[in-house]
Amino acid sequence: MKTNYDILFEKIFEQHYSSCVKIAMIYCNDRDMAEDFSQEFFLKLWEKKDEIDKIKNIKAYIANSIKNRCLNHLNHLKVVDKYRLEYLNYLKEDEVDVVNDFKHIRDVIDKLSSRRKQILIMSVEESMSYDEIALQLDISKNTVKDHIKKAYSFIRKNIKEKLLLLYISLLRN
Repeated sequence: MKTNYDILFEKIFEQHYSSCVKIAMIYCNDRDMAEDFSQEFFLKLWEKKDEIDKIKNIKAYIANSIKNRCLNHLNHLKVVDKYRLEYLNYLKEDEVDVVNDFKHIRDVIDKLSSRRKQILIMSVEESMSYDEIALQLDISKNTVKDHIKKAYSFIRKNIKEKLLLLYISLLRN
């Protein structure tokens, strides 16, 4: 049986999904990505549907949420592009054996605790956000941040910075 929150959520979804996609299109100019952002937004809204009635202006809430999601993604892409460019410059400067470099990175990552390694892989290789990782592993976002911070610190101590750029630039989209 549907609750009042279920009915309210369905109404909001039906009334605002298409405008949500349109807002996302303004920022990312990619229909599939805009739909992904919109679906992610509504999934998050569904997870806290019992708080929907506390939102004073649903249109503004949706617009700001989608805008922030898109801008975060665009900022992420800038960082990834920066790492890729730095790694390409590294490739030009030195004779590089990418296969051995990547193997060395994997060997260092394998030395992390199983939980820390899992969280790092979810973040870098699977491009999951800290919130998504925390939700999936049933831990706090701060715990995720701490694991990522300590993983990078360990990796930096055990490999050259350029190899860390290789790892991030090749695996993260």
